[in-house]
Amino acid sequence: MPDLHQRKMIKILLFLGLFSIAYGDDRIVAWIDDEIITKKELEDIQKKGLDKNEALYAMIDQILLTKEAKRIGISISEGIVEERMRELPKGVQTDEISLKKKISDEFLRMRLLNIMRKRIGIEEEEILSNLNGYKEEVRIDFLAFENEEDANKSFLELTKDRVTTYRIQNLDFLCPLEMKKEFFDVCLQLEEGRISHPFPMDDKFYIIIMKEKRDTPNYHLKKIRDEFFIEVMGRVKPRKDKETREEILLELASLIEEKIKEERFEETFFSFISKLRKNAYIVMEE
Repeated sequence: MPDLHQRKMIKILLFLGLFSIAYGDDRIVAWIDDEIITKKELEDIQKKGLDKNEALYAMIDQILLTKEAKRIGISISEGIVEERMRELPKGVQTDEISLKKKISDEFLRMRLLNIMRKRIGIEEEEILSNLNGYKEEVRIDFLAFENEEDANKSFLELTKDRVTTYRIQNLDFLCPLEMKKEFFDVCLQLEEGRISHPFPMDDKFYIIIMKEKRDTPNYHLKKIRDEFFIEVMGRVKPRKDKETREEILLELASLIEEKIKEERFEETFFSFISKLRKNAYIVMEE
């Protein structure tokens, strides 16, 4: 899976949009096969708030995506390009041929990325598995230890006398999927009143005591759904006076599916663009 820096670069590339039409300093800063990027083009993209490397790699990747779209036979009609030109602000100072090419290239990239997205399939079982992780919430006690020896000692105390000399901490009701994965995995296996064996997490050892399980209340499901909505849709969920539990769960399932698709798309895209870079002839100035 792409790391945080790689995911940032993916988002920069996807939302950078149309290149500026540059005039001025035409010194070459990069060669990509038979195409070039000039210093002026790079500086114009940097005005969008990117540093030099972010801007340069985004421009290189856009060129590579355009070339790949053409290679596999994606095409854009003249009518679509003309319509896009009519939507541009008046007074854009550039020649019409260059502008049409850049608009056409932008649409080529968009279609290529849409094709990649449509090819990503999510199994219904995976969606339901994630959804089920929010249908139930748990209240637990837990103990944290600096070493495995102390954890094992406390576990023996708990299983024998139900008390321990170590400090027990409380965690109020949460859905397992709101916890760290290690906690989630252990909670799935514990019934009420049961004690987990010590397990490692973040350079410590933990013991979980399952206190109570219950169906997630609607107000908590709404909160989870709304958080997914902001993450996936990029805006706040519109208010609705009355919602049934089934309606909340149905929308939550849809949002879970979209989130998984976006994560898979980022993984697929990073692998795809890495391959394009590897197979291209790319030279950048020092």
